[in-house]
Amino acid sequence: MTALIAGRVRILDLLRRMVAVRGRLRWRALAALGPLVLFAIAVFVARLVDGVWPDTSRFGASVEYAFLPVLVFWTANLIFYGFGEEIGWRGFAQPTLQFRHSTLRAAVLVAAARAAWHPPLFGITPTYRTMPAAGFIVVAVFHAVFDIATTTPATTTLIPTLMGAGITIVGLLVIPSLLKSRA
Repeated sequence: MTALIAGRVRILDLLRRMVAVRGRLRWRALAALGPLVLFAIAVFVARLVDGVWPDTSRFGASVEYAFLPVLVFWTANLIFYGFGEEIGWRGFAQPTLQFRHSTLRAAVLVAAARAAWHPPLFGITPTYRTMPAAGFIVVAVFHAVFDIATTTPATTTLIPTLMGAGITIVGLLVIPSLLKSRA
């Protein structure tokens, strides 16, 4: 898609930004810790709703890919969801839209595209079927705010890539297992 719309120069720029790590230590820390904060909030909310602490013994494991060792699962998420999906949303779409729109408008447009992209998964994927809509909305809003704060046409895509993989590991694949333990 990037090659068709933006040409070879933007492909090379995107590849360079995929591995750039200089500066922005606060945002890298947020990318690493943000998903854990979301997880902690989900655990706390589950405690408030149910009156008991949820079982967190499966933290970091996948409901759908339970046969995978945790480290393999996390690596696959970084590669396929982090570099696969997030590079498209934040490495290409967000910066491209920011050439024509404000950062806020670009983030809202990307959030709308993401929202339109994911609903089929609610019919296909067991993890999504067990996820409440509120959980999906919280994750989408968190992503949009993170986009506004971290993504510009010149910034590294490594930060949103790490965040995307972390959200997938912690937010989308662990929270449903917590909800399952409440059922």
